[in-house]
Amino acid sequence: MSQSEHGASPPGDAVDLAKQGLVEAAVRLKQAGGEVQLHLSSFIEAMDGSRQALQKEIAELKAEMAREAARHHDELDRLIDAHRDQLDLQAAVQTAGGTLMTARESELTAERDAARQLVKEVTAERDRLMHEASAKIATLTDQLLEAQAASEQASSDALAGFTGELEELREQVRKLMLELARERELSERLKSELDLASKAGPQPSNESTVTRSAAEQVSKREAATAPPPRRGSRKPQSSRSVPAAARSGPAASQTPVPAGSPGHYRMTAVEIRDELAASRASSRDATPTEPPRSTGKKRKH
Repeated sequence: MSQSEHGASPPGDAVDLAKQGLVEAAVRLKQAGGEVQLHLSSFIEAMDGSRQALQKEIAELKAEMAREAARHHDELDRLIDAHRDQLDLQAAVQTAGGTLMTARESELTAERDAARQLVKEVTAERDRLMHEASAKIATLTDQLLEAQAASEQASSDALAGFTGELEELREQVRKLMLELARERELSERLKSELDLASKAGPQPSNESTVTRSAAEQVSKREAATAPPPRRGSRKPQSSRSVPAAARSGPAASQTPVPAGSPGHYRMTAVEIRDELAASRASSRDATPTEPPRSTGKKRKH
């Protein structure tokens, strides 16, 4: 009998599937790390752009304030020069005549008062501009701090999401490793039982009894480690694990299989594999695999 007729795959295929699963999990881990790095790079570039824009705007405000202060300073210098000229003219008028001097003095006094009022207005305007510039700088600084806090929060949220996905992948890898160890243990048990059956000697009845007991022990251990089956699940037939040469009754004794022939050992191994396949099918029906939780983010494959 071939293995495809009984529907059971050798343990080597399960090991290859487990290895392939591990390789795929490693590739997904690497892709998730690359996505995290790209996300952080984009956030860092956005923060640098906003910081440069704010620095440029602050520099423009400072330059505008400097130009405004220089303009007011020049205007004050011109007013002071004009007042000095007026004082000089007043002195010349005083030397020229009393009446003209008195009239001119009153006029110059009015102009001086106007100049002083203008100086006060210019000073108030300068103070107002300084206050507005300081308020705008404070507002821009607060906006920069809020942008930095938002980017840091977004980065931490993204890292938390990717960390959850990595934990799920690690859990899948751990389950695959446990399944691989279980398949290896079953393969070693089958190999040891077959070796014992092949070394038992030319006695057909003793060899069939030893092979049957080995299959029953493997089936009992498999059933003890597996969870209880669900309701309505098909139970494996225990009669398939009993070799044809060990069955009692006249029908089984009429066509005995000679000891040491290839058909005898092949039949025993096939029956043991059928029993293991039936126990695996019942354990898989009892424990359905849970799909991994999705975090709402598409992965690139």
